[in-house]
Amino acid sequence: MALVQDVPEHPNASSLHSTGREVLLPRAGLVTLSVIMAVFSVTAVVLNATVIAVTLRHRQLRQPLNFALVNLAVADLGTTLTGGVPSVVTNAAGYYINGRVGCVLEGFCVAFFGITALCTVALIAVERVFVVCKPLGTIIFQEKHAVAGVAASWLWSLLWNTPPLFGWGNYELEGVGTSCGPDWQSRDPKNLSYVVCYFVLCFAGTIPHHRGVVLMAAVDAERSKKLIHQHLR
Repeated sequence: MALVQDVPEHPNASSLHSTGREVLLPRAGLVTLSVIMAVFSVTAVVLNATVIAVTLRHRQLRQPLNFALVNLAVADLGTTLTGGVPSVVTNAAGYYINGRVGCVLEGFCVAFFGITALCTVALIAVERVFVVCKPLGTIIFQEKHAVAGVAASWLWSLLWNTPPLFGWGNYELEGVGTSCGPDWQSRDPKNLSYVVCYFVLCFAGTIPHHRGVVLMAAVDAERSKKLIHQHLR
């Protein structure tokens, strides 16, 4: 597993980034950031948990078109719990306290849930375009189409966020040095190639594979129409 560089563990560790750069915020700034992150994190947990709980409680809301909305809530909740909450603690402490392994795990989880959320937003957008604007005619989203779209979001994110765990790319301290994510700054050729592919292929690929799910629904709808016409004859 490719781990981050040594993370300082002394009380003044917040004054240095793992690359040796001075951080952007003094102690008072970190405390302020901790409070702000706490407010947003609590709000995110409450709202996303509410969406999940209400959907599970009311059967009428468990429709295929709502699967993506619930998936977005799950992904956002995961991002908050693995990224937002730890940031509250580390900013309050004044430096990153979770060590090298903790940084890698946090960076992976935040990126994993974050890209899943991004893919889900793309899925919702594509669904609404085809269902509301009807460029391919009337499309009925079935459960299998919704499940395929949700599964594609998680698998696509896993595909692109796993490589740093095995040496292609890296998870490193970022921002003011109290949270972790993909290493966007290193000029190491291996890391740079990962970042370029991440931007060019991972981000750009969120729309096409969801369009495939919608087109699958369109094909199924057309097939159903043909079967109905044959039955009427």
